[in-house]
Amino acid sequence: KRPDSPGRFILIGTGSHRAQVQELVIRGNQAFQGAESRQFPVLGSDYVAFVLDQVRSHLGEMTPSLPVAAEAFEQLGAKPEELIKALQALRSADRSVPADKQLPIIVNALKVSAGDAELARLEQLGGLAGEVFSRICEARDSARGLFSSQALADYAAALGRAVTATDVQTALGALSDANLVMRKDHGRY
Repeated sequence: KRPDSPGRFILIGTGSHRAQVQELVIRGNQAFQGAESRQFPVLGSDYVAFVLDQVRSHLGEMTPSLPVAAEAFEQLGAKPEELIKALQALRSADRSVPADKQLPIIVNALKVSAGDAELARLEQLGGLAGEVFSRICEARDSARGLFSSQALADYAAALGRAVTATDVQTALGALSDANLVMRKDHGRY
């Protein structure tokens, strides 16, 4: 902003890849470094009611109640595409069992499937990425010291080979790109 110009310029951007959005505001080489990043509130039961109204003509008696569908949506991480998958599964479900009984089972199956897919992605990133991911998961709040000499020694012991800070940085980049970890601040994940 120029000191003598009137008004302010405000840019609001959105993104579903939280790790990459976070990188835009905390990395010194990014255009939005220092900008404010906020999480928008997630969709809630009003959205679920809207979706149920939209699909009621297709589901008929297999339309779940709002409380059950809202709980399913929450269990699915408030992801609209996952709710739609669950409701689509109800279309071909056994009509002798009420939708409110089947939807939680469908949701659990979707969650297990999603978890399996995440674990498969993690395994594809290699052993070091798995070790770094485990270290992050073990942290109570946010993981620090992922590049410390102790961490490098622990990684090396687990993998049976030497591990450098550059190797860890590469693994963290791959984990972030896969949306499995997110950098909170310098050295904190």
